[in-house]
Amino acid sequence: NAIESSSSSATKDVDTEKANGINDETGGAGSTEMPVTLLSNTDLDKARDLLAEAESSKDIKLKLRLYAPLIYSVCKRRDVSGAFTLWEQASKHDIALSELEYLYIMQCATEVGDAVVFDRVLANVAEDILIPSKVLARAIIEWFESKAAIKSEDNDQKSSTGWNFGAIPNADAAPSLGPVVCSNQWNIDLKCKVDAKTGCLLNGCMKDMTLKPVPLTSEAWQSLMEMNEAIVRKGSLENDTSEFQGGRKGKKRSVEDLSKRVSKWEMFGKWLTKHAGPIHSNGFDVIIDGANVGYYETNFAGAPKHVDYNQIDGMIRHFEDLGKKVLVVLHERHFFSKLVPRSADKIIERWNENKLVFRTPYDSNDDWYWFHAALYSGMDTLVVTNDEMRDHHFQMLAHRSFLRWKERHQIRFHFGSWISTGDTRHRAIELSFPRVYSRRIQRLADGLVIPLPKKGDENRFLDGEHVASTEPVEEAYICIKSSK
Repeated sequence: NAIESSSSSATKDVDTEKANGINDETGGAGSTEMPVTLLSNTDLDKARDLLAEAESSKDIKLKLRLYAPLIYSVCKRRDVSGAFTLWEQASKHDIALSELEYLYIMQCATEVGDAVVFDRVLANVAEDILIPSKVLARAIIEWFESKAAIKSEDNDQKSSTGWNFGAIPNADAAPSLGPVVCSNQWNIDLKCKVDAKTGCLLNGCMKDMTLKPVPLTSEAWQSLMEMNEAIVRKGSLENDTSEFQGGRKGKKRSVEDLSKRVSKWEMFGKWLTKHAGPIHSNGFDVIIDGANVGYYETNFAGAPKHVDYNQIDGMIRHFEDLGKKVLVVLHERHFFSKLVPRSADKIIERWNENKLVFRTPYDSNDDWYWFHAALYSGMDTLVVTNDEMRDHHFQMLAHRSFLRWKERHQIRFHFGSWISTGDTRHRAIELSFPRVYSRRIQRLADGLVIPLPKKGDENRFLDGEHVASTEPVEEAYICIKSSK
């Protein structure tokens, strides 16, 4: 783009030594070199003018890469006010910063000793970044090791930007995790272990404190509903340019009759209101992804083309026995008379009589429907599926919010041996419920908890790889607490 063409490129090692400081303590690998555009003073002025032109044009689609070189360049000049002005501009155009931009602003805030700015960035990092990279975790530690994190006569806690916490971008969506300044000093412990069953921290300065489940904000919840509906009504999101659905589901299908699809979607909305009550009234306790359950372990030679209706019914009955209100979402092709085996007739009859199933219409994706039903029902509703839901991840702008939702609301399952009970036959069910706590940055009393990466974590790009392969299997946390 124009801004990039006017700038010189450099390769910046993202504070390798600082990253290695935490890596040495936690046994991780070093950080990676990343290409970053560093603008000269002349180029910086030109880039500001070009950005202003782009923002005022209706023909240019604004993207993060228009802002990133400027944010980096002003941060390297210790211009924290300039960085926040750019952040505010990007925010007005619904452009979210990445972990890298947060890192630069956080480092800049530490260098100039700006507690308000650091608190603001930390709040957004906690909301937007699932598991921070080790270099970002090191940047957080550096603040609490700095003089600016200790109250003194020379440290009046006012921001050099002249702003307060609430005036900085997206304040409503990301509540403060402060205070980030104390009167004495901060105790910092690395590699703190946790009891995975209870969330209780087992060692360190916050020993015996319990990690909390942290739900999505109401704003993020509403945003997910709106994005899901936009995909249905428009075929895709405004900024989605990929030709693929994601999740190895191939290319997106063309919409032959969008108005018909929208009409059926609106009928589903009326159906939900009738059977689940008002929005967020927890009308359904459990939503079952019927196809995902029904096709589980049916990919073998000679397997029938239809879903395993007994597996789905066994899952329904499991939750019914627990007193839960259940909804199965299953595509209507699975009810076509030529496909359904006669042995499933009574099962389907019971589903229909008890209003247990919604049949997804043709030219529609089951995921849209069960995801909307879950969001509509409320924050206590759980979804039974092993689907990684990568098509949502690829299409949704708020993919971090989606992953937060997934962490708190997805039940994974496994079927064991077959069991006969009376006139029904089903397989033993093993379920993996969401943790009782959230694995994310959070405040506990007067302390801060930061999760460290573990083996299998994805999106570890600032750590030099997509999937963490050299990290420990067990969870570990950095604990930071003010000393009394």
